[in-house]
Amino acid sequence: MPLSEGVAVRVLRAVHGHSTAAAELAATLTPGERTGQLPLPDPLARRLPTTEGHRARLARLPAPSRRLLLLAAADQHPVDSRAFLRAVAATGLDTADLAPAEEAGLVRSTAAGPVFPDALLRAVVYDSARPEDRRSAHQLLARVLDPRSERGPWNWHRACAALGPSRRLARDLAAAPAPDPVTASHHCERAALLDPDPEGRLRGLATAAVHAWQGGQSDRARTLLAAAEHLAARVCDGDSRVPLLRGIITLRSGHAPAALDDLAAAATGEPHTPARAVRALALVAEVGHYTGDLRRCHQAARASEALARRCPPSADPAVHALLAGLIGTAASGRGRDGEGIDRLRESVTEARRSDDPAALVLATVSALCLGDDDQALAASRHAETAARAQGDAAALPRALEFRAYAEVWSGRLPAATSTALRALRLAHETGQDNIACHLQAGLALIAAIQGDAGTCLARVRSAQAHAASHGLGLATALSIWALAYLDLTRGLPAEAASRLRALARMRPGDGHPAIRRLATPHYVEAAARAGDEPAARAALAAYERWATTATSPSHLALVARCHALLATGEEALDRYREALELHDADGRHLERARTELLYGVALRRMRRRTEALDRLRSAHQAFERFGALLCAQHAAAELRAMGDSTPRPASTAAEGSGGAPTAPALQALTAQQLVVARMVAEGATNREIATRLTLSPRTVDHHLRSVYARLGICSRVELVRLVDA
Repeated sequence: MPLSEGVAVRVLRAVHGHSTAAAELAATLTPGERTGQLPLPDPLARRLPTTEGHRARLARLPAPSRRLLLLAAADQHPVDSRAFLRAVAATGLDTADLAPAEEAGLVRSTAAGPVFPDALLRAVVYDSARPEDRRSAHQLLARVLDPRSERGPWNWHRACAALGPSRRLARDLAAAPAPDPVTASHHCERAALLDPDPEGRLRGLATAAVHAWQGGQSDRARTLLAAAEHLAARVCDGDSRVPLLRGIITLRSGHAPAALDDLAAAATGEPHTPARAVRALALVAEVGHYTGDLRRCHQAARASEALARRCPPSADPAVHALLAGLIGTAASGRGRDGEGIDRLRESVTEARRSDDPAALVLATVSALCLGDDDQALAASRHAETAARAQGDAAALPRALEFRAYAEVWSGRLPAATSTALRALRLAHETGQDNIACHLQAGLALIAAIQGDAGTCLARVRSAQAHAASHGLGLATALSIWALAYLDLTRGLPAEAASRLRALARMRPGDGHPAIRRLATPHYVEAAARAGDEPAARAALAAYERWATTATSPSHLALVARCHALLATGEEALDRYREALELHDADGRHLERARTELLYGVALRRMRRRTEALDRLRSAHQAFERFGALLCAQHAAAELRAMGDSTPRPASTAAEGSGGAPTAPALQALTAQQLVVARMVAEGATNREIATRLTLSPRTVDHHLRSVYARLGICSRVELVRLVDA
């Protein structure tokens, strides 16, 4: 059974990037570990050939060398105390005893102390020592540390040197400052081992697991959580952090709907504070968003409203932002758009006053819903900065995910791809495979916009396979939108409309109402171009009601564009001009370029050549700049059909329609006839050609008969031969 992509990334990380050890560890994994259903084991517990080789080399060293190596290993990880040289000086040890280890390639001496060439080797050095030798090393390090200025490392080494349980040591270590969540997790785990009270051990293990998750150590977090769950079965008073973390892990990597009960329990469990309850309810709402079941969002919002009425208002802007975002999203979902929009704006404003990554990610989502990409970009950058400063690795993939969406609609496709790929790597590293699935779907949409059909389809397959087994309606809906967008830009509006109609009928877990709404302008375009005007008008009416309440220029611009697609004559042109004016007030440059393309096509059909050329050239340049290949090709084809000499983009020079040298016999054709001839040679039917060129099938048939007459042929087969020649 092959490793899942996320497990493969985490296996390499578990052995500190040692590729040989990674292959050895992968070979030992059980089926549950290979698929990610079970956490990865400690590599040292599997006795890999690489680690056993390290042990053999260590065993051949003199005892003084091994003692110094152990002291260096204890000094460096998991708490970096930087006390090795002080400890050596305090005890009269001689660093010259490291020479045999240096000759064996096990360590390198520097002015700051020994450096291990391999982090896995450092772990083996520590693990291979006898318990009493490890305690002695920690005791020595504690003796030279300053308990006032180095309180964290001092307490850590004291705790590691302890012979047995100590409530005082456990309390001191748990309260000691830690520079990041990973160090805090190790503090809490060691404190739990020292605490003689079962309830204290439970609190320590639960807290250690939460910190490990925040630090991006998902496998260690799951192992600690399992220990806490085992202990909780024997403790009368539970700890709400256990179901909270279990729910988070299930939401981010398991079957998402199954997270609901744990997260709901965490919202009411002990230790209970309104702030903790709000955060748990925000995760309950996230279950609804992941699965597409917005009833869960409504339930979380109602519980939040009740909580706000019972408890005094919090001074924490992050809590305010979470509450506002919850209530706003739910209100919009229930059709109370006015209240929903106000609350979403409040969520953005309040979150920007905080440094809370969760609140800032929700603010990014709220800004995207409002169509304010500039605010979304600012909030996502703030979220990333705050998460990095706090060592909250688990928050980074989501912050980057929603930034990528804002970059897409502002026309920064290369930046969006780079951001999404970075987020995908972090999602795999931190064990958040459901977020990775969403990112695969988002990357599929980016590939569709860029016209990269192969990448789009591959990403869709990956996303849909994972989404189907994990109840992720959001990823499923996003991947369907990607396929529909690809169809639309390839000149297949009927197929695009069919996909989006199917999306609208999907149940929770299979689709998503928010994606259906965001995709509505593309559905209106597809349905209108496919000749299904009643369906297009019905979809537009619902979208317009929401957009009018949202009062976002970007959404109102799309409403005007949809009206233009369904209008004729001067009314259509007026609507296109209205849409462009509204686009100029927002940052969604990609949709503006699409509006300009459609406007240019409408002008060409009305024989307003000068205006059409201006709009089509502008759209062509924008799509080339964005890297939207198929849209650029469409604009170029429209320009060639008008006899324009706009150079063909280099990225499309290898394509068949319009880029190949014209055979002498074809030079007798007009620009429009040449475009039709080449599309026929590519295998397109008359209806497909009509759709791509926004002509009627009768007009295409007329052009084709003229082509046959001018070339003296009578079949499509002969035409293909001529074009290929």
